[in-house]
Amino acid sequence: MSIELLFENRKLIGENILNIIKDNGYTKSSFSRITNISRPTLDKLIKGEVDSLATFKTHIQKILGSQNMNEEQLLNYVPKYKTKNELIFAMSDNAPKN
Repeated sequence: MSIELLFENRKLIGENILNIIKDNGYTKSSFSRITNISRPTLDKLIKGEVDSLATFKTHIQKILGSQNMNEEQLLNYVPKYKTKNELIFAMSDNAPKN
């Protein structure tokens, strides 16, 4: 697998980076310190807005190194905790009669 493939899928990679941050209990600030990536650049990576392959490659390698991952694991990352966007409620016949 190559960095070029990751670059082509940079929106997905950004989502996966955000999931890695959430799953491991990092804040964006703490993750940026761990990876030695500035917060503005980290935000661009998460949004998939890095347009330079060289810049993308440099920062992705920092993330992979800090998380002991390879390119394939980053591309196919599955979040540990999926957030549900469905409404859950319960109805009861035991309500007081006013």
